Amino acid sequence: MNIKEFLYVDEIELNSILAQLESGLPTVLHDMQEALSANNESIKKSKTSKFTGGLNVGVTGNASYENNNSKTQSDIQQNLSQQAIDTVYNDYAVNVILKKLESNQLLRTNSHQDVGRFVDIASPFKIFNFQSMHSLLHNQNLSKMVANQDSEIDENELKEQLGAITAMSSMADIYGEVLKHTDLISVNNAVVFAESKNFRMNSVQRKMLALRETKIHIFGIVESVVSEKDLNITELDSSGEDLSALSEFYNRTNFFLISLLGKDIIKKNDRLIKPIAIYFE
Repeated sequence: MNIKEFLYVDEIELNSILAQLESGLPTVLHDMQEALSANNESIKKSKTSKFTGGLNVGVTGNASYENNNSKTQSDIQQNLSQQAIDTVYNDYAVNVILKKLESNQLLRTNSHQDVGRFVDIASPFKIFNFQSMHSLLHNQNLSKMVANQDSEIDENELKEQLGAITAMSSMADIYGEVLKHTDLISVNNAVVFAESKNFRMNSVQRKMLALRETKIHIFGIVESVVSEKDLNITELDSSGEDLSALSEFYNRTNFFLISLLGKDIIKKNDRLIKPIAIYFE
């Protein structure tokens, strides 16, 4: 039995697909109810206050504390239970969708470039979060720490290090805007644009993934395929009559900037994928 380690789940896309698959939603709900059947106890808030003697300040204070404490614990239990239910639902949904798509031959696992197709690919990967990089490089204490190194360092080498930080800061400014609220994942013959808020790991934890050598699984939809034209900046229409040229210039500038990261990140004929779930298996 293979256990999936889910890193990312897009709940909106999951529910949309389930609604369109025959018996998709009922299957997930049935499986989820079975998984949670052992924990099917209802949690009620306690409204009981205990008194052991006459009405006085000490007893009244104690009663108020016990009642509020019980309510707080119940709220926490309910919140954790809802989180558990959401997690089980989403994980079952991914597995159900993958099985149904595969059984109906709607799932691609190789280098097909069909736009609009579902894919589930496993590949070595690189992951980038430029907004996190931006925050680090623009921290004033970073340059101070580099300048105050304990070991003796040549003055020219120090200048090169500080210059590199400045250059990387400028790069982080640009890519932090181009890929705002988005993690970029480069895999074989594809680029994945993953919404940062859908990760189950925070930005610090995601840095650990860069050291992981196992293949990552990307389940998603191919939105488009990169052409040579997409990676080049075109001139704006100087007449100003064709406003569509402005949008075209903006979009191609974004992909042109990403292409500057290197051909091992994005290149001609790469698929651009919107992820539904990202996981290790």
